Amino acid sequence: MSNLFYTFITILFLIGFWIVLSQPSLVRKIAGLGVMQGSSLLMLLAASFAKGHGVAYPVTLALTAIIATGAVIALALVLVQQLKGFYGTSELDEIQRLRRMDQ
Repeated sequence: MSNLFYTFITILFLIGFWIVLSQPSLVRKIAGLGVMQGSSLLMLLAASFAKGHGVAYPVTLALTAIIATGAVIALALVLVQQLKGFYGTSELDEIQRLRRMDQ
């Protein structure tokens, strides 16, 4: 693989990291985590195919990680839905403000 591909994967990871840090919405933060996870799996697969042939273990690990991450993201979205039902918003700043008012 070329360095350009690794640079693209790194930029993709940094975009996901920026989304997690900059967005107030919990749903967008979860989407950013999904982008970061996807870029990590791309890096794993790119490293396994670097010598021209795929190794079975990284591919199996990547498939397992996709399923596990899908389950974690689904659980996180359900928790955000519960928070939105309780607080009326999915914005992190607003939830923190409402929690401070309750104390």
